[in-house]
Amino acid sequence: MSIKLFRIGIFKYEKPLSNNDKEVWYTMKLKQANVAGMITHQKDGYVGGYGTETYKEKAEHAREIGLYFVKIDLTEENARQIREGGNVTAKHWDGRTLSDVTIPARNIKAIYDFSELDMPEYKDPAYDGIISALTNNGVRFVNGPKAKQIGNDKQLSQELFEEVGVRTPITMQYNRENAKALLHESGFIFIKDIEGVMGNGQVTILSTGNGFMANVDGTKTGFRDVGSALDFAEESVQGRLIVQEGIVIPRLDGRVWDFRAIFQKDGSGNTVMPLVLVRIGAIGRDQSNIDKGGEGQDPYIFYPNFSTARCEIEEIGMKVFKGLERKAGDVGEIGMDFLASTKGELILIEINPTPGYTAGYIRDLSNGGPVNFELTLQRGGNMPTEEEIHRNWAVSMRDRIRNPVSYSKHIVESE
Repeated sequence: MSIKLFRIGIFKYEKPLSNNDKEVWYTMKLKQANVAGMITHQKDGYVGGYGTETYKEKAEHAREIGLYFVKIDLTEENARQIREGGNVTAKHWDGRTLSDVTIPARNIKAIYDFSELDMPEYKDPAYDGIISALTNNGVRFVNGPKAKQIGNDKQLSQELFEEVGVRTPITMQYNRENAKALLHESGFIFIKDIEGVMGNGQVTILSTGNGFMANVDGTKTGFRDVGSALDFAEESVQGRLIVQEGIVIPRLDGRVWDFRAIFQKDGSGNTVMPLVLVRIGAIGRDQSNIDKGGEGQDPYIFYPNFSTARCEIEEIGMKVFKGLERKAGDVGEIGMDFLASTKGELILIEINPTPGYTAGYIRDLSNGGPVNFELTLQRGGNMPTEEEIHRNWAVSMRDRIRNPVSYSKHIVESE
């Protein structure tokens, strides 16, 4: 009987193999090599969200590029095994089933931490132990712990923006003197938790001429004096507070909006911007979050002369990305939110080290869903066709999913 030579990557096996044998052998050999791991919420998530489904999407690409990519179980035992150089339990998607696997902790060379488990409201008791143990073992991260800390702390982010010379809303530690001064200067202010996410608990205070209006999640309350409005804000928002100036923007039928841009490292270690999305807030809210009833829109439909704005967003974003790398080390994925003022000035609001996928909107467009051409600030001008929109979003969604995995492989191979 003739002997067939079967090759995958750098491995070879001189024996006739069935398709199942090939899969078993391939998995076995890759487990013995360097491994990239992913940390997400333990519970299953929607496709593009947190959890097992997010891991599966990325694992499909990992299989294509020959990377052994696992979802590491968040347990105290795994933290101990990593510290002691033992075996770690994880999940592995082989294209058909999600299986429990065991891998040597020493083989883990890269970690993609796509979770918000470092945030107080999502805290997992095993998370800190695993991150600490991986860091002490010299494992590299797609986004390192320091990068996540800066991204999640609005005051630390503000210091970064000032260092790289990027225009942002004036942001200060909250006290009544700072709040009154900013309110007098800009006409409205935001009071929020320094580690707040998705606008949760944020209060807007607007000077109305004959009093003050506070807005929390679309519910408005009037006050005759600023002291009463600030009393209300202090009761409504918990945590370490900051106050931020309001920026006047052109609104769409009274609705606020912003640009969400994604910056990532690709498989060659280059920084890229695969996606820019317009987020339009729900009626009555002062936040643009899609998870709070907002809508998404293609920026070429929404914003006049977006081609010029896109170049400026990319220029600002690259500057911030490089600055964050200098301060934090490994950075592979960051979301950045921009306002366009009534003067046409692009202003960076914040960065997010775990940017959501706004799954429904992007997936609908990438899969050929309906396009709302009425949701726009444009009046006339050249808009893309539906065919162009679907094609562009399919590419953006594909790259958005694949880049962190490809960058994980780049990290593994550079070790």
